Amino acid sequence: MPTIISRRFPYWLAIALLAVSLHASAAPGAAPPAFVAGPRLPPGIELSDAQQDQLFDLHHAQAPRLRQLQREADAALRELRALGEAESLDATRARAAAERHGRALAALLLARTELDARSRAVLSPAQRQTLEAERAEARPGPGAGP
Repeated sequence: MPTIISRRFPYWLAIALLAVSLHASAAPGAAPPAFVAGPRLPPGIELSDAQQDQLFDLHHAQAPRLRQLQREADAALRELRALGEAESLDATRARAAAERHGRALAALLLARTELDARSRAVLSPAQRQTLEAERAEARPGPGAGP
């Protein structure tokens, strides 16, 4: 007498094959819906093709630098945590790692700020005004913290 599992196996197999075939037939190179290439802009800002190209070029050119700075900050933080978990703290190495981490974070924030400024320069005055209005609405007011 066949078990329930063996009787339903063909159905589960068909469902799995259907899911795989649907995934394989998706548009090649299509990004997942959550992926956003370039800056995150509110839905109310419509960019021209030229603006989209300029923003893509800006962000694409800065991506390696931002990744490198993030890697440096992460490495210094990992070293700092490892030093903190050691049997005895080497204060000199810990201080050096903390300073490297701080410099990397400062450089990363500066690079992101420069990229934001360059990205805003691509927008028209009306688009910048819409962007600022959207961001002002998203900011919590005074005393809105926990």
